[in-house]
Amino acid sequence: MVKLTVDGHTLNLARAAAKRRETAEYRDQDTPGLMLRVRDGACQWLWAKRDGKLSLCRLGTIEVDELAKLRTLVKRLKIEVAEDRDPKILVKAFIESGGVDIQKSVERAGVAAGEWTWETMRDRYLEYAKDTLSKATYDGYRKAIGAYEEGVIAGDFKNLCGMPIKSITPSDISAVLLSIQDRGKAKGKGSHWNQMRLTHATIRSCFKWATSPEVFKNSQLVMNVSLMVPVPKRPKKDAADTRAKATFTPILASPLELHNFAFKWLTANYECHPSIVNAIRLQLLTGQRIETVVSAHKSEFVRTPGRPWRYVWALGPDKQGAYRLLPLPDVASYTVHEMLTDEELIVDENVHLFPPLRPDKGKSTDRSHGHLSYSAIKNAIIEARKKGGPLPTTFKGTHDHRRAFTTHMDDWTTLGFVDGKSVETVTHKNEGRESVSQSIYNYDEKLKEKFRVLQTYENKVLYAPTGGVRNEYHDRYWTLTPHNLDP
Repeated sequence: MVKLTVDGHTLNLARAAAKRRETAEYRDQDTPGLMLRVRDGACQWLWAKRDGKLSLCRLGTIEVDELAKLRTLVKRLKIEVAEDRDPKILVKAFIESGGVDIQKSVERAGVAAGEWTWETMRDRYLEYAKDTLSKATYDGYRKAIGAYEEGVIAGDFKNLCGMPIKSITPSDISAVLLSIQDRGKAKGKGSHWNQMRLTHATIRSCFKWATSPEVFKNSQLVMNVSLMVPVPKRPKKDAADTRAKATFTPILASPLELHNFAFKWLTANYECHPSIVNAIRLQLLTGQRIETVVSAHKSEFVRTPGRPWRYVWALGPDKQGAYRLLPLPDVASYTVHEMLTDEELIVDENVHLFPPLRPDKGKSTDRSHGHLSYSAIKNAIIEARKKGGPLPTTFKGTHDHRRAFTTHMDDWTTLGFVDGKSVETVTHKNEGRESVSQSIYNYDEKLKEKFRVLQTYENKVLYAPTGGVRNEYHDRYWTLTPHNLDP
């Protein structure tokens, strides 16, 4: 056994000894533990430990700078042992990579040993979000963090795919945000700023969860590097951009167009399922998001005898535990009542007011899970805004029903509301916590004001053909009489 500084001359000596089938060992003084053994005509690199030797590779396995890379490897192996990891996993990863990058080999070894990759952390975080956050929040996070493989955002995360979370740097996260920004350049300055902001917030939330004390024992992630990535700033708009936006704002659908769409065209021309008709009408008349409508549970709708409103819709609880109560006027109540009582529309074992029209994939008859799909609503709107349809071609989608509600009810002084926030109590504001059972049955000012807003808008749309004047035909057709609704 010879101790020396291994260099090119040493390697030549070893090759010559191998040809003569001699036995020799050369230990490197620069890197204690690294040795080259010659035996039976072969030269083998080894790592000499206190408890034995670990084979690294044959001489010549690594084509470029073999000696320098092996010295780096041995130093890293000592760290692996000190951190109670199997050094053989790193050796295997290093040799398979051809010794190209010791850090990459460390990452591959960590993954092979069960350390978390980006996908592992992302998916486990989403499991946590699904169990603890609202469905709407979970769906938003899942899209923003690139978990939908078929979604366009998934492509922005390609640089993180397969990467161990310990190796992710602020630059890697910034690359994701820049990819989103680049996709939006064709649409104009700042067009993807909202998406960048949401993705940035979701990534931060994911890393915060992974570094929490409860999760650290599994993730072993020490640092939240996402905190080093600044929040995307909203680009400043040029004056020309502002003028163009103000000039070309899409025209809203008028009450008459909304009436023709929801109360004539849907049943006479489009001929869609009654559940789709009722879902569209309920959203149109209440100004809620379509996701709120189609995912509503039957238990959210409470009968209220002896009140001007027939049903109260108790929306919530949301992620803050808050509720919003909507006292529904005649037509909105009728759509709810039909979905709750019509035997052809009811699916008893399903908790949703609007059950799916088709069973889950692979289940021939089971409609007990899920709710009416958003695409069913979307398809009706797409057809209605075609040339000759009841909606203007600029009608973007279901959210324009909500926009129409707030816009057509904006002149609160003329309409006789208490103040400018009366409409907001219908579309945004919550009240109460934990329980709202008492508020549902109270005949208080809040409910009366919200009922006034909803009734005003219902009349505005329902009686649009007659300029807002109630007429005998509409009253006879729509008013719920005691025998078909009141107990």
